[in-house]
Amino acid sequence: MARNPRPGDFLKFHDLLPGYPTTGWTGKLALPKLLNRRRTQLFLRATGHTDFTALCSAIGFVGVNWALMEQSLDHSVHSIWNNVPGAKGISNEVPRTSYSRKSEYLTKAVTRIPLLHSYRDEVTRILSISDRLAEKRNDITHSVIESLHPVKGEYLMTTFDVKKNVRQIRHTTFKAREFPKLSLELVRLGRDVGALARKLITQFGY
Repeated sequence: MARNPRPGDFLKFHDLLPGYPTTGWTGKLALPKLLNRRRTQLFLRATGHTDFTALCSAIGFVGVNWALMEQSLDHSVHSIWNNVPGAKGISNEVPRTSYSRKSEYLTKAVTRIPLLHSYRDEVTRILSISDRLAEKRNDITHSVIESLHPVKGEYLMTTFDVKKNVRQIRHTTFKAREFPKLSLELVRLGRDVGALARKLITQFGY
């Protein structure tokens, strides 16, 4: 019989939502599985903890601000690739997918193309911050919490790393006390990448 979790309990999905495997907890299949009234009540009761609500807000804040920043990064890459001589020689197509590809492209562009050398210091500074925050963003966004309640102000989380086609389990944490600094860094990063995109588009076009 399902029961309410107690502080310190690890998430046992067969306790909260009987019959559903962990792999179905997130993604497009999650909502239909929660539509059953009894299970929905169990879920809402289990997640009513204020710390959990704060965690969800923090994850949402990170996701929204990262998306805004990365869109400005897309504009920067697009402006360079479409308009700057030599830019297409670095990549056969505009890097549109992963953040890491866009970061790599911009680094090569401001290093190899003389017309972009004046942006090298600015881009290097911005990417040094965004590369570091990308790791934290990925952990927060893609990890699964191990407990509905924090332990000494920390949420324990588990994620998978793929190295040489081998999936490896990695444990990480989200510390509530780190969020004010992280949120400020994300807002400032979005501002700086937006300013970079505007300068590139003004000089070279879109």
